[in-house]
Amino acid sequence: MDQDSTARTDRQLAFIMLGAFVLIFVPALFSRGPWHVDDLRYVEAARQMGEYGDYLVPRLNGEVYGEKPPGYSWAVVGIHTVTRADYLVSARIVAALTALLTGLMLVHLAKLLFKSRSVGWMAAGFLWSFVFILDRGSRSLIDSFLYLWTTLGVITLLHAALAENWKARIPWIAATVGALGYGCIVKGPVALAIPALGILGLGLTWKGRKGVSFTTLVVGALGGGLATLVWLLLASNQVGDWYLERLLYKQSAGRAVESFHHAKPIWFYLSVILPVALPWIIFLPGSVRAAWKMRHAPEARAALGLLAWAGAIFLFFSIISGKRSGYVLPLFPPLALALAWGITRMQTVQERLWLRWPASVMVYLAPLAGVLMAFAALTLGLLSPEAIDAFPQEVAEVLGGISNMGILVLAVGGTVAALWGGMLIPLIRRQSASTALALLVPMIGIFMSAIHLGVIPALDSARSGATFGEAVDENWNRDEKLVVLGSQKDGIVTYYCNVQSVESVSDVDLQKTTGTLWVVTLRKDWDRLPEPFRLPFDEYASAEFNSKEYVLLRRP
Repeated sequence: MDQDSTARTDRQLAFIMLGAFVLIFVPALFSRGPWHVDDLRYVEAARQMGEYGDYLVPRLNGEVYGEKPPGYSWAVVGIHTVTRADYLVSARIVAALTALLTGLMLVHLAKLLFKSRSVGWMAAGFLWSFVFILDRGSRSLIDSFLYLWTTLGVITLLHAALAENWKARIPWIAATVGALGYGCIVKGPVALAIPALGILGLGLTWKGRKGVSFTTLVVGALGGGLATLVWLLLASNQVGDWYLERLLYKQSAGRAVESFHHAKPIWFYLSVILPVALPWIIFLPGSVRAAWKMRHAPEARAALGLLAWAGAIFLFFSIISGKRSGYVLPLFPPLALALAWGITRMQTVQERLWLRWPASVMVYLAPLAGVLMAFAALTLGLLSPEAIDAFPQEVAEVLGGISNMGILVLAVGGTVAALWGGMLIPLIRRQSASTALALLVPMIGIFMSAIHLGVIPALDSARSGATFGEAVDENWNRDEKLVVLGSQKDGIVTYYCNVQSVESVSDVDLQKTTGTLWVVTLRKDWDRLPEPFRLPFDEYASAEFNSKEYVLLRRP
């Protein structure tokens, strides 16, 4: 393929994948409120930083939030300042930009490793359409921000190793310090370990000793760690030494070895990775086989290095005692790039078992999925309210909540997806499986847009913290006292009522109060109080959030 033809193919693939990115991520910015307590907690910490001006230490309910450093909050506040979007949308923009920029870094890395931007654009599309990224990439979570910095750290370390001389290496050392330092202020020392594991896996496998600049690795880790320590000392000087001890020991070392939080068995991630890495994980065996068969070629060693990068992260988080599914997000960028290379390589040798057969199954199922979506939407549009009520209650509530516009979106989205999928079948028949798989990415985008515009809003009222938070904001008379029974750690009242703090009280203290009073609590906590105390209270609102029922009550 000549240079002009290659450039044209790269541009076409870039246009397709960026279009898929828009379909996947933009509707998700506005389709729902927060569905998990972490989504709301991190957004509220950012709001309190932006609204009340303490940029050194995150706060919740006006008090120091000693669970996480401020790097994520800085990013959310920055996006809010630029866009003037509300803080929840700003946090989702941060997640979407993380996915976008990481995808662009994969394009750059593919050019560096394989001399092919097309492989990079395919990898970007694969990254954006992993099940895990489809979920976490649209949520306001710290883990959905960290993988940008860990990927950037590996790239700067790799460039430093490839630099011809020290003059060329110094800027990359500085960039490494910045990437590792900011990552550490986002998540803690784990942001130093992940890039180190990544560059050791990639660099040593690809180029041996020449693939790693140990000087850059040491200087980057020390410089990034020192920058974080300077911030931590300043923060501790402001709020107390306990803050340094909590973040440096309990939240970092403690989670690694002492199971303070989220302790899981060593095999935990084996059950996590496979389903959330769909649909592209099914090409992993073939990609590993293709790379191993030509392992003496530089590009195959680079692919094996990417797999080593991902594998090192997997092993690292499997060994430490504290585990959550989101921790392994940083392994998805190298996994996506390794799979993209493996698929293009298998296409070159016309691999049947590991490429054409699974690709054929995916491509033939794709238009069927579109037809089913369109048919389901049209059927729903024809159902009477009585027929909908015949379904189980939870299903009926969702179906009844889908608006006519939502039904139209689902019908059109399903039809377009079916037509798009149908156009991919000839590619499989012409043995162009890699092209067909790349074009599945925008089809996934079509499905995700339809779901976020048609279905998610119908689910939102039953799952979102906004339902209860907005009810409190609407009912609460600000001239009357409001308290929260128990610790205020979710931010649901302060965020939606736009206040800095509300008083938290214990069961005993609440029962000592007199006069007009508003109470926010969980149903289970309220029901355990003595009935004579509860009788004067009227219930103004209740809603489910994070699998718990919240209630708003008032005593005249």
